[in-house]
Amino acid sequence: MRKSIYNVALLAISMVSFPAWAGDYVIITNKANTNAVGKDFVAKIYRGEAKVWPNGDSVAAFDLPDDSAVRVAFDQEVVGKSVSQMKALWGQLLFSGKAVPPKKMESDDEVKKAVSANKGAVGYVSASSADASVKAIK
Repeated sequence: MRKSIYNVALLAISMVSFPAWAGDYVIITNKANTNAVGKDFVAKIYRGEAKVWPNGDSVAAFDLPDDSAVRVAFDQEVVGKSVSQMKALWGQLLFSGKAVPPKKMESDDEVKKAVSANKGAVGYVSASSADASVKAIK
């Protein structure tokens, strides 16, 4: 009896802990970007379906490396695809000339610097990396 209670408690803790870890990112834009930005529009950007903001400014999107846990969570939760599905999608879009993939950056700091330097930029970083240099969306 005691063992089964322990197992149920352990399962409950793991179910509560995982979503907090998986969503440990924020979507960021340049502080001067006045567009209303939501997850649906950001997903369109990262799927190559949107190339300009609603006000007509060009979008500059930035990605983290494929093996980043933050990238995995972002792709799954916002875009609705795995990293490998995203790579395949961008391969097709690039080959067909329909869109250019987001520029890959090596770290949260690089993403923040790129986003803060470009009014039309969007990216994502780990929640703990967000600071006053950018505007956090989520």
